[in-house]
Amino acid sequence: MATEVIVRNRGYNRNPLPFSVLVENDLAYGVHDNAWRLQDLTVEPGRVIIYNPEHIGRGIEVQWDDNIKNEIHLRLPLPCTIHDMDVLYRVTARVMNYWGMEKFIQDGNVFNLDVVDALKKTFIDFCIRNLKETRDNMPHSSEYIMLAVRNPLYLSVDQLVEFGEDQDMEGFSLLLHQLQERDLYYASPAIYRKPDGSYFGAFAIIADTDSILPYKPHVPLLARDPATGGELKCEVYVAALNSLKKKKRLASMSYQDFLKEIDVSAMEKYDEEHFILSGLSEQEVERIASLGYPDPLEEK
Repeated sequence: MATEVIVRNRGYNRNPLPFSVLVENDLAYGVHDNAWRLQDLTVEPGRVIIYNPEHIGRGIEVQWDDNIKNEIHLRLPLPCTIHDMDVLYRVTARVMNYWGMEKFIQDGNVFNLDVVDALKKTFIDFCIRNLKETRDNMPHSSEYIMLAVRNPLYLSVDQLVEFGEDQDMEGFSLLLHQLQERDLYYASPAIYRKPDGSYFGAFAIIADTDSILPYKPHVPLLARDPATGGELKCEVYVAALNSLKKKKRLASMSYQDFLKEIDVSAMEKYDEEHFILSGLSEQEVERIASLGYPDPLEEK
């Protein structure tokens, strides 16, 4: 669910809207790759994410191209954080000022900037209600998968309900920021098709790199089978061990075999489906690579 703001240019300024007007000096931006990981400070035609780097939540989305002259569409996913709401209206005001406009359209209704505080209150009330009703809306799941700024988050339904019941929007905002503020590599498998038409996923394990890894491997969120357009199914996952020092791959083994060697139970939990692997040293990567685990992709 989302809300959309449209700013239409009815003035005489028909020069293309510079992207710098949207972000100025206080907001960050980027685009998502096919695993929903943010490629920071990247702008390209299509869906671009704008967010507050001091309060990283879900951000807002803009359908961008380099020749926007007549109108711009800004999308705020819901539920969101209080800081995401601020980003939406901060960007809206900047575009209005650049084009000399006094009105904007939100979900079909026309407003001016004088009512922004009231609109924020409406969204806060909606988000609190939405969080409180998470379990009712997802009776058969203990997790809520949320597309956030830096990567997908697998959140506890019970925790989200608690935020809603406590009307704790600040706590919800803080959770999303804390999960995304650290410099961590979100490891999503590269998917390859085998000669028999089935698929396998490969996780890159890179020495000296702090990584977010799944307890149980899965395909990237919303991935589709390119051959059928249906749900992508993958049964084989490998861990590809790489040395930065030697600039080469040292070994490939099943993901399950790799997990046996790193004591997952001692790792820091990231979210409901992932843990944080503190960067393995070159020596440790070489040790695991030397253990002789079979490569499940090699023909026997």
